[in-house]
Amino acid sequence: MSKKTIFTGLCCLGLYFCEVKAQQYDLDTHISLLEKGPAAVYVEKYWKNFAENDKINFPGWGLMKSNGELVSPLNKFNQDSFRIESEAEWRDQRDWIKSQFQKWILGSLPNDPDHFEYEILMDSLASNQVRHQLVLLKFGPDMNARMHFKLFIPPSEKPLPVFMTQWNHERWAYIAVRRGYIGCVYAGADSNDDAKNYREIYPKNDFSLLMARAWGAMRVVDYLYTIPEVDTTKIAITGHSRNGKQALIAAAFDDRIDAVLASTGAIGGGLPYRFTDSKFDSESIEDVFANFPDWFHPRLLYFMGNEDKLPVDQHHLAALIAPRSLAFASGYLEATSNMVGLEQMVKKLDPVYELFGEKSEQKVGLLTRNGLHGTAARDVERYVDFFDRSFGLKAVDNPLHSYYGFDNSKKGSTSVQMAEIEPKDLLNNAGEVRRQYIRLLNSYLGEEPPGVKNIGPGDLSLSRNYDDWVAKLMAAQDKIEGNGIGKMLICPYNSMGDYLFANLYYPENLVKENQKIPVVIFLHTYSTATGFRWGIGPFIQSLVQEGVAVLAFDQIGFGTRVEEGTQFEQRYPNWSRMGKMVSDVRGGIDALENFSFIDANEIYLAGNNMGSQLAVITSAIDSRVKGFMAYGGLGSLQRNEHLLKELSQEFGLIPFLKKVDSELPLDWPSILALNTEKKILIIDPKYDRHNRLGRGDFKKVFDHLNEIAPYFKRVQPEDWNRFRENQQIQAANWFLKLIHNP
Repeated sequence: MSKKTIFTGLCCLGLYFCEVKAQQYDLDTHISLLEKGPAAVYVEKYWKNFAENDKINFPGWGLMKSNGELVSPLNKFNQDSFRIESEAEWRDQRDWIKSQFQKWILGSLPNDPDHFEYEILMDSLASNQVRHQLVLLKFGPDMNARMHFKLFIPPSEKPLPVFMTQWNHERWAYIAVRRGYIGCVYAGADSNDDAKNYREIYPKNDFSLLMARAWGAMRVVDYLYTIPEVDTTKIAITGHSRNGKQALIAAAFDDRIDAVLASTGAIGGGLPYRFTDSKFDSESIEDVFANFPDWFHPRLLYFMGNEDKLPVDQHHLAALIAPRSLAFASGYLEATSNMVGLEQMVKKLDPVYELFGEKSEQKVGLLTRNGLHGTAARDVERYVDFFDRSFGLKAVDNPLHSYYGFDNSKKGSTSVQMAEIEPKDLLNNAGEVRRQYIRLLNSYLGEEPPGVKNIGPGDLSLSRNYDDWVAKLMAAQDKIEGNGIGKMLICPYNSMGDYLFANLYYPENLVKENQKIPVVIFLHTYSTATGFRWGIGPFIQSLVQEGVAVLAFDQIGFGTRVEEGTQFEQRYPNWSRMGKMVSDVRGGIDALENFSFIDANEIYLAGNNMGSQLAVITSAIDSRVKGFMAYGGLGSLQRNEHLLKELSQEFGLIPFLKKVDSELPLDWPSILALNTEKKILIIDPKYDRHNRLGRGDFKKVFDHLNEIAPYFKRVQPEDWNRFRENQQIQAANWFLKLIHNP
């Protein structure tokens, strides 16, 4: 080991302890941040008191291991150095996973009842020979616990498979009955909920509402095992949204359920908690507690903004179902979800199924649909298809479709070779060194094919009153225009760049006065479902109302462009998605330069997380960019391994980027250092879990920028990484000061 390696290691260790000390985090801090968010009322009325009384059960964030990525369910008790290698070891791991979910997320379950009583309240035979039954189960202390359920039993001389679902999905069961299943509809839903009293009947157990409903479903299985009409090797359960979550829980905790399909479960269902914060534009833990505080155990709220501290995540819950059949279904435009998170969870199940000698692609399904949250008959038919396949009833292709992810293990390194370059060399504006680093950066972005410059529409009169159909779905949910804010739809047949649609927001009064106005290109975060359109109104409105135009569009693979991204690597094998994004932004600049009211000397970029990365790179390459704002997204890739995997593999944005001899040739401090002549605003939330390590790597760059960059500002708000309304308005105000600074 060289002296340099030892010295570097000691420096990194020192920086680590400095960072840990600087980011000390306690319950008071956590509560103060929760009180700034959507769950503030719940926190004030209930959770503060709960947390105060729960200190004996919570060790504190500093003592909990941080894992930014989804660790393998086969890591014994979440320890990287111990790997599960046998089914016997897996049984112990299953018990541990269940205990962790009951402690932190779902609450504890009672023991299964020793016996139950039942009463058939209704039994009739329809003209088509389908028997209709209404059954009441009684169980628990003094037989006080109840569960009603309906059975729809088609005529058959042999036992039939069962399609279980919740009360409000009764019509789903009708489709399954036509396909030869017994339809079983139980009262574990908002519309009829027998499970709501279980917590009173079992006061020693602190199970959440979803856990109680799942336990109620297990009691229905108790009954199904006693009647001859049921093939007990073919019991399936499904549900949608919150019911998809409880269906997954029931199957995870009851091995008698042979197959499960969680439809649009999102948070607590098919989406890992590590993909549920503002960076991924998904429904977050605090969002759930703001609207449905009894769905999960209150301890889950400890992990808002600290999702990486959870000892288990949803892929652990899903792993409990192996080697049985499991599927997730989601609309890829659902605002509460994130397709990459769902796909990554499914991929993490591979080794668990392999442990049982099974291939996950034969047992695990991923059903995507073109649309938002709701379902239709076409979807339920596909759900029954999956169960048919699972039970060997019909030969149906397994729906395992992937939109994202990239295996860069077979990708070679960039052909550009260079000596080690320090950020300070770039900051000192050494011409040849900077040019060499730009070449390196471009090599990682890949080879951009020759194209045709599109100058865009150039005139507001060419705006259209129609839009991409997907954009229409989203725009209806987040209107920005009005009150002096004009909106131009840049779309066929007056697109920009490579046939790109965009929205141009502008101050109507200044345009009427023929004033030249600055413009900001907004670059969105890792929002697979919504692109730029979801919840960004406060930021855009704040800028436009102060005389700044805003251009916004979806990046490839996101929002309206999800399908465009699916074949990108096959179509452009030597290019990267990030390279395409940079090209698209530059195409946007080409179009903006052609508008008479746009000041072409005042073109800025504003990025949110992924958009920050895109802004820093584009600004370094394109001299027309006057400056940029970067909110989050610039965590050290060298120090945060999960950020590197996220960028190069999970989202596949720069697949050529990987470490060489444990060193990363390209990282954000050096790319940032290429922008010394620009106006720069870095917003680095103090408690950003995506940037726990490596802040010290930026210190020299920030210090140098403070000395030599004329318009550099870095702010560290006391917050998590969440670009919500208050944070957007604050960021816009900081950015406006920078823009208007002559």
